[in-house]
Amino acid sequence: MIIALITIAFQLTDPLYRQGIIGVAVWYGLAIIYFGAYGRKTLVYSPEEEFAVKQREGAASM
Repeated sequence: MIIALITIAFQLTDPLYRQGIIGVAVWYGLAIIYFGAYGRKTLVYSPEEEFAVKQREGAASM
């Protein structure tokens, strides 16, 4: 983690990389906003997860 932060800090001091890092940060931020607003409501369970949820719901109704 420390090495990654140092690397990003050095890249931000280089004007050639600064625009790229800012662009990636904006793109990542937009992806998080999209997931928070829309994506989390449309998640599809894997078969194992769906089975576990149904079992838990069945046990709760007893």
